[in-house]
Amino acid sequence: MVHPWSKPHASVRVLEALGHTVIELQPTLGVSRDAFVQMNATIWTATLVGWIEGLAAATGRPIDNTTLEPATLACFEYGKEEKASTFVAALATRNLVTRSVGAWFEEIDLLLTPTLPHMPLAIGAYGADAESMSGLEWTQRVFRHSPFTPPFNVSGLPAMSVPLETHPETALPIGTQFAAGFGREDTLLQLAGQLERARPWVDRRPILWAGCQSK
Repeated sequence: MVHPWSKPHASVRVLEALGHTVIELQPTLGVSRDAFVQMNATIWTATLVGWIEGLAAATGRPIDNTTLEPATLACFEYGKEEKASTFVAALATRNLVTRSVGAWFEEIDLLLTPTLPHMPLAIGAYGADAESMSGLEWTQRVFRHSPFTPPFNVSGLPAMSVPLETHPETALPIGTQFAAGFGREDTLLQLAGQLERARPWVDRRPILWAGCQSK
């Protein structure tokens, strides 16, 4: 299903009706997209090695496909091959990205993006062919499916996803992401309350949902 994210988006109109000024921006990460993904792959997989080895030692379980899913095993194996110098370089890249993302909020209070670029995939589609992927290839897949949230995971800046919209065919919730500057969770929570009062979502239900009684 295609994500019905169009201009002018309904969420933008809601914000403007509530008195917010909405402008279009093209923020940059400070590095190329490929460098950003590579940095995350290095840090994630190298860190994962210690976690998995620690669990294996504590439980006596082997580190293989009998205990790990294909993607996790691929990331573990990729992380074992990373060099210390590569890890240090990745940390430097992360620092650059963090400073770049932080600078976005020097002139704005909040950043609005989709949470995801598409509607949820069918069960099993996300992990398809994971057994043939390397840790880097798996990370690339993750970032293709979720390109808007990682900058805030990396930078540590607060962000939230609120279900402002629904898909016209399935009534599935569509997340709208808002991010704010360092330590400004208060701004996000105030906005969340304002939006929920303006467009309450507590009673919305998709066609199929956990707890529904199918016929």
